[in-house]
Amino acid sequence: MDFTNLIGIIIVLGIVYILYEKGYIRNVRFPVIRHKFVFDHSSTKGTLRLSYGKYNGGNNYLFSLKPGQQTELHYDVEVEEGSVVLSIKMGKEIIIDKEFKESEKGKVSFVPQKSKYILAVMGKNTKGGCRIQFQPAAETAEEPVNS
Repeated sequence: MDFTNLIGIIIVLGIVYILYEKGYIRNVRFPVIRHKFVFDHSSTKGTLRLSYGKYNGGNNYLFSLKPGQQTELHYDVEVEEGSVVLSIKMGKEIIIDKEFKESEKGKVSFVPQKSKYILAVMGKNTKGGCRIQFQPAAETAEEPVNS
C-alpha cells in the first residue's frame, strides 16, 4: 500500500469519526445482526411488536397520529442482555429518546404537531423485545358528586 492510499483511508475514517461524534450517524451499528428478528407493525393502528434473539442495528417505523390530539405512547421493553434505544423526534421536538438497559414499562403523553412520526429502534447487542402502542389519551370523566 502506498502512502496516498493510507492518507485517503485516514481521512475517510476521520470524517466518519467526526460525523459519529456530532450525532449525524448515531444510529449506525456495525455489524448489523438480526437473529430471530420478528416484527409486527401497523402504522394506522399505532402498534409495534418486536422480538429478537440477538439484535445490533437500527430500524425506523412510521406512525400516523392525529395532530393536536392528546396522545399516549405506551411501551413495554424487555431486555435480557445489551440495551435498546427508543427514539421519537420530529424536528426539535423530542417525544422520547431513552436507552433501556433493563426491562421497563411506562408511558409518555404528548400532543403531536404533525400527522407522521418515526419511531427509531436501535439495538446494541441486545436480546429481548418490545411492544409499543400509540393511543388517544383517556378522557378523565368527572365522578358524580353525592348529594
